[in-house]
Amino acid sequence: MPIDIRYLDNGIGVLYIGQGIVTGDEIIKSNRNIFSSKERMEKLKYGFIDYSNITQLSVSNSEIEIIASQDKKASEYIPDAVVAVAAKRDFEFGLNRMWEIVVENTGLQWKTMIFRERDATVKWIKQKVKEKYNIDLTMA
Repeated sequence: MPIDIRYLDNGIGVLYIGQGIVTGDEIIKSNRNIFSSKERMEKLKYGFIDYSNITQLSVSNSEIEIIASQDKKASEYIPDAVVAVAAKRDFEFGLNRMWEIVVENTGLQWKTMIFRERDATVKWIKQKVKEKYNIDLTMA
């Protein structure tokens, strides 16, 4: 599967790991999976989308809008999450910046950031979760 979903830190974090070619439809389906449980969503504090090793991200503008809409709906249960994306390549970085801008325009209160390097992404997530929730993450 192009997106592997893992729960971290006793379920307060979710990690999406993209592999190969990742499509908008796969992201939408992965979100549906994660957002299908109210109990699981209420526990989440952070999300880490790791596209650092994908070969292609194929997402349309309309799919970005759908994904942002899913995130907005999820924010009813996860109102102040920390969400970061690692995307090395220019195209994938740009698409994720578009998502970030669309999310910001929905009024979502999530703290989001896009990085090129996985290590910088992990460092930022740990820092923001510590600041916001006073939780030291293992990300395992």
